[in-house]
Amino acid sequence: MATAMAAPRTNVARARTSFVVKASATRPAVAARVPARVPAQSRGTPPPAVRGDLQVSNAATAEAESETALKVRRLRVTLKAYTSDVLNEAALLITEAAKLTDAIAKGPTALPTKTKRFCVLRSPHVNKKSREHFEIRTHKKIVDIMDPSAQTIDALMQLDMPSGCDVQVKLL
Repeated sequence: MATAMAAPRTNVARARTSFVVKASATRPAVAARVPARVPAQSRGTPPPAVRGDLQVSNAATAEAESETALKVRRLRVTLKAYTSDVLNEAALLITEAAKLTDAIAKGPTALPTKTKRFCVLRSPHVNKKSREHFEIRTHKKIVDIMDPSAQTIDALMQLDMPSGCDVQVKLL
């Protein structure tokens, strides 16, 4: 009975060791052949040189890169501030930077001002009817930059924006 129990244990041990040997033998070879720019999720597939379609794959990646470069046709800069003076100054800086780099700037387009109103008791103990009203106004503008170049983006990054202005940039 002891000999019957020993046989399956050795088979299991052999199967595990052979699996480990196979895994350790194949992984370094595949990892060495995978170029560094290939995403981690596609490293399980053999590289294009192994499949034999290296030229087709490189042409496809070059075409995909050019398509993504063509998709960035517009930058949308959204500006938010509590005072309109700061907002106008920031919008002027962005449009001037775009014009200096030969990009077309559309705007600034004013969006509706959002107002938050708060009603507070004037006194902590008595005089419930006596209240004070406060409001926070958030002004918002959008500047669209058509066909931005690398110089345009660098110029926008170098701008010293006024304090109190929130800037968001989206690629459309």
